[in-house]
Amino acid sequence: MSASVFRYPYKDVYDTEKAKQYYEQALAIKPDYYDATYNIGVLYTTMANKYIEQANDITGFSKAEQEQYNNLIEQANGLLRTGLPYLKQAYEAQPSDDVKNVLRSIYVKLNMTDEIKALDGK
Repeated sequence: MSASVFRYPYKDVYDTEKAKQYYEQALAIKPDYYDATYNIGVLYTTMANKYIEQANDITGFSKAEQEQYNNLIEQANGLLRTGLPYLKQAYEAQPSDDVKNVLRSIYVKLNMTDEIKALDGK
């Protein structure tokens, strides 16, 4: 593997699959690499948000539209759950308000109230 996996060339051109591949390669080389850990977590969150936006664009109330909405939210939640361990690891390595806010937004979307309280120190 070359050092290029640490440069994230695909992140800026929105090729999420290539970006994910490079983050995973970087983490295989250096599992505690903060930037890759944080960025892959954010990548999954960004991908999930696209599904949430699509779900929010559904305006009808038919059974088919509700099924479509539920499927999109289910896909989004799966991506959020996939990205969550990366963001937790990033927050443990370097606690910051940015990571904390991303974690909080995921916890809210997944109805993880105990985790929100723990994150907020309550």
